Amino acid sequence: MIAIDQDGLAKPATLVGTPPTSPTAPVILKRQLANGDLAVALINQDPNNWAMPSASFTDLGVTGSSYSYRELWTGATGTTTGTIGGNWIPAHGVALYRIAGASIGMGSGNDGNRPSVVGDGKYHAISAGGTGGQALEVKGGCYAPIGGNSGINAYQSGNAAQQWLFTPNADGTVTITDNCYTATQTHTVLAAGGGVGTAYLLNPSANNPWQKWKVAQNSAGALTITNVGNGLVLDVAAAAGSTGMTNPANPAAAGQSWTVLS
Repeated sequence: MIAIDQDGLAKPATLVGTPPTSPTAPVILKRQLANGDLAVALINQDPNNWAMPSASFTDLGVTGSSYSYRELWTGATGTTTGTIGGNWIPAHGVALYRIAGASIGMGSGNDGNRPSVVGDGKYHAISAGGTGGQALEVKGGCYAPIGGNSGINAYQSGNAAQQWLFTPNADGTVTITDNCYTATQTHTVLAAGGGVGTAYLLNPSANNPWQKWKVAQNSAGALTITNVGNGLVLDVAAAAGSTGMTNPANPAAAGQSWTVLS
């Protein structure tokens, strides 16, 4: 309870769904936490009667199919699919759930765990399927001009242009930043345009949806990286030097399945 109250992200709680229609109607609040968990409070405002409020994953804005949780008043733990709550709450009572890894837009779609590379504070090299282990990089290296494309090339463990930091945002999306620090590139971020096209590098711009990504990880550890602005998936052809693209999601496309090299 104290950990939620003093969470380092300091993001205010927000109302889930529409405002209550009466002074006794249930209220549901959510609060994103710094480690990617989501706190959800189900409040029974009725002073005389028990209630069974609940919230769907859609209402909460999370994308996984199931999540593990802890109810902080009782200590009860479990896994839920599709909704949270739905249990009886006494008059003027509250149920407070902490949902593991339920950052908005970052659910894995399988077990709700946050992708391992997101929020760990480390730079990672990643490679798409079918590329023979070639790494995503700033095309042309760290001295390429701002606005240049991403691409793939032979993996080099010490190459800053092939190192990427996956930072969770308060809204549950992810910013992907390179490790370049030169006169032309200073930790630029991976971005995309309004439709099918290249994935390129820009200076960060707050709340720019084309610089935000949803990162999902399947049970085998492979990542799917989807641009928030255009809804398309980070993709690349197999040939060395191929440019990073955003294309419509295709489960059969090897270039849309990314693995972590380091």
